[in-house]
Amino acid sequence: VAFACSQFLHILMDEVNGVCLPKNPAERGLFLTIKLPVVRSQLLEILSSSLDECMNMSSETSRKQAEKIICDFKIPQLCLSYCQSEAVSQAAFDLYENVVLPLPNEVMGELLLSDKSSLVALFALVTGQNNCIPDVEHSKNTFASTLGNLATAGLLSSAVERFGVR
Repeated sequence: VAFACSQFLHILMDEVNGVCLPKNPAERGLFLTIKLPVVRSQLLEILSSSLDECMNMSSETSRKQAEKIICDFKIPQLCLSYCQSEAVSQAAFDLYENVVLPLPNEVMGELLLSDKSSLVALFALVTGQNNCIPDVEHSKNTFASTLGNLATAGLLSSAVERFGVR
């Protein structure tokens, strides 16, 4: 289930040339503003539930498979991106809180600090910039905690320096 949701979310990322976009321009607006956000939100909720279940199983194999899906489909980056979208921000933040936050710092650092756009998005969400999550203060604290954990683990400063982010 988690793999299928991740795959569909990946397919639905392209809002310009995506394979799921209606060819008729008149239908495209409705699709992008109403239908697509509803589908994304449902997929994010199911993905959150499925990955959360796998991560909390006693089986090490289940946790490793869930972690592989999280890494392969760049779920943390997906969450950061969707937290900046009003229509799906809460579902994306729930996924981030339930599934991404419990990851080991090394894994989070590898995923969130490997490219400049993720780091910039994380800083923007901490400051409230482009943060569309209904409980902005709680989300800001959560993202600040992520940055704090990455800094404490000694992972943040090198990424900030490497990408020239301030």
